[in-house]
Amino acid sequence: MAFLLKRLIPKTTRQCSSISCFRCFAGCKNILHKQMVRVHQNIESLTTRQTIHSTPAAYFKLHENRKSQLSDFAYEQVADETLQQLADYCDVIAEEIITPEDFDVTLSSGVLSINLGKTSGMYVINKQSPNKQIWLSSPVSGPKRYDFTNGKWVYKHDGMDLHMLLTLEFSKALQTAVDFTKCSYNYKGSGSSTTNV
Repeated sequence: MAFLLKRLIPKTTRQCSSISCFRCFAGCKNILHKQMVRVHQNIESLTTRQTIHSTPAAYFKLHENRKSQLSDFAYEQVADETLQQLADYCDVIAEEIITPEDFDVTLSSGVLSINLGKTSGMYVINKQSPNKQIWLSSPVSGPKRYDFTNGKWVYKHDGMDLHMLLTLEFSKALQTAVDFTKCSYNYKGSGSSTTNV
């Protein structure tokens, strides 16, 4: 051990001939720390190169630390606007395309319920304030929990955002092309929505 420490500690840091000298030990510890930091950086760089062209889920996992650290107030604003925009767009859908007779949209106390009729079922989208998430219950794809990441609500297990999933499932259920990505906080970015189907 003493031989190893002498090899690692530069001559400039050896203030005495005793290997137990505190200054020598501190110098060695600093060198080892710097070496470990470089090793960690090299591993992270290699991991990035290997996964950058992988699946969306792998990319999301790599960049999971980039989740927006929303304050409680900011989360409430973003989540409320998201649900309101989705509800408004569903109202536009009901007015401009043929929907089932029992098609219904209700937004109350942070819970958005969208009934597509007996054939297609009920969607429930709600705020989950303690986790700063939006939760979805879909009759097609089941339950999902969305985190607000890079300006959109993303499901970390498959990398797909909430608005894109709704676009795909509603278009299929209604047999008409709809586009929820026009709403706020969507796949294209966090902007004001338009109200054209």
